[in-house]
Amino acid sequence: MGDERGLARIDARNDVVQLGTVALSMLLGRAVTLTDFQRNLSTLLDEFSAMAAGSPSAFAAPLRVWLEHALQLSPHPYRSAADAQQAWKDEERRGAFEPWDKDPDGPHILNRSFAGTY
Repeated sequence: MGDERGLARIDARNDVVQLGTVALSMLLGRAVTLTDFQRNLSTLLDEFSAMAAGSPSAFAAPLRVWLEHALQLSPHPYRSAADAQQAWKDEERRGAFEPWDKDPDGPHILNRSFAGTY
């Protein structure tokens, strides 16, 4: 058996990071690039927070926390897409996205990603 040290490990968290990246791209209105990853994803979260400053904080704050966990920037990141999905549903139940419920392009659009993928 060969030595596997130093090889990248791919696990379920990669799916979660991709999901978080797609969500962040939708919120920013632009693609998240390789350069963005190489710089620092926290910078993109700051960009999102600045854009969301005019939005009700009930939307921006929980969404930023969800993104931090999904993008593995939190000390307690989501370990699977199921964890990310459950956290998203918990925020919905608490009414975090209520002002945007009727908007087809609002935060509920991510539910279609969950439903179509997992």
